[in-house]
Amino acid sequence: MTDEFERRHGFPPGANEVRPADHDDQAAARTLAQVGIVPADLVTFYGTIGDVTWADVGNGYFVDPAGDVLLRFNSTALSISARTGRSAAW
Repeated sequence: MTDEFERRHGFPPGANEVRPADHDDQAAARTLAQVGIVPADLVTFYGTIGDVTWADVGNGYFVDPAGDVLLRFNSTALSISARTGRSAAW
């Protein structure tokens, strides 16, 4: 795939990588599973894959680490709580 990239696009391919899950990623995946806010298949994925960066595939594909997903859900929950006065489910 990268052999023809520069010829087709006029610039060299960037870094494309799949990082295996480390201990922190796996712990975050378990937390996502416990609170039930993501599909089981995504929890399984996060138990094995830490993150994905395929910047040169199509428009670019990025899968953030499970820990970042948890931070976003927590941020959203805090925002909902602040607006409604009720705690969020996750």
